[in-house]
Amino acid sequence: MTVIYIDRRDMQLDYGPGQLIIRRAGEAPKSFPLSQLTGLVIKGGVQINSSLLLQLSQNGGSTLMLGGRGQPGEAVVSAFTHGDATRRLGQYHLVLDVEQALSVARNLVRLKLAGHRHVLRNAMKIRHDLRLPLLTAERAIAAATRNLATAHNIERLRGIEGAAAAAWFEGYQHLFADSLSFNGRNRRPPRDPVNAALSLAYTLAHHEARTALVRAGLDPMLGVLHEPSHGRDSAACDLCEVARPIVEQIVWRLFADQTLRAHDFENHNGAVLLKKAGRAAFYARYETQAPAIRKRLQRLSRLAVRACLAVYDAQPTGSSTTTEVTA
Repeated sequence: MTVIYIDRRDMQLDYGPGQLIIRRAGEAPKSFPLSQLTGLVIKGGVQINSSLLLQLSQNGGSTLMLGGRGQPGEAVVSAFTHGDATRRLGQYHLVLDVEQALSVARNLVRLKLAGHRHVLRNAMKIRHDLRLPLLTAERAIAAATRNLATAHNIERLRGIEGAAAAAWFEGYQHLFADSLSFNGRNRRPPRDPVNAALSLAYTLAHHEARTALVRAGLDPMLGVLHEPSHGRDSAACDLCEVARPIVEQIVWRLFADQTLRAHDFENHNGAVLLKKAGRAAFYARYETQAPAIRKRLQRLSRLAVRACLAVYDAQPTGSSTTTEVTA
């Protein structure tokens, strides 16, 4: 199962029986079995047969459409959601239950911090010259992990997570050449090549998280770590936190092995953007790691379903059930 990335102008995506057909003037059509696709990522001006989107959605796939240069934003055609509405009813009750929501949020943060420590330990094995800043960051995140037990409310938990994120980027930035001008996270717009790559990586991971939740029958807008907010897929933001260490490692390795270099980026009205060749290299590397990301997000979504159903089942008696989401 895979995702196909479409990043060329003047292409037409058509539907044949069980097939995605890609057409471009002057080239022979290419076809791919829909049964082997989990989704599409499309950037720029592409013509799409609506029957293709419908069939892909019915098969459990989703389509992410990214705006081109000067046209920021994104749109999603989701997979059909699971038919069991009790999952979402349970989710509504869980989000409103302060203790339940805090328990789930705490475990999501714990998984994220464990992922960051793993990346830093691996980096130390490769970059012996950076052992001091990487070890300092790893120890700070380890201390934040221990402090999770003291997070008796969501504000305290967010404070711990924020401090750990600051420590992570303090260490992470040392993995990149000074010429890339990466001094921490910035966005909207990204102002250096590393942040441009991170923004694209986070967008793809967020889409993976949203798709996993929808396919599991949960509402992607009802989060616990990220509180529900107008127009925001807060639950997808929650789940995406667990994927961040993986995609951040992908970005590091893309620059470390010089698959991406400064010349793969351009400055457009103050925003640093990946050029077409750079995006092609990015998508290829991302897709090699995407199955592991999808597997983890799907597993966590299934565990979240169990937690939501437990809460729903407990409602008639007024009892409370605490279910942890762990890897």
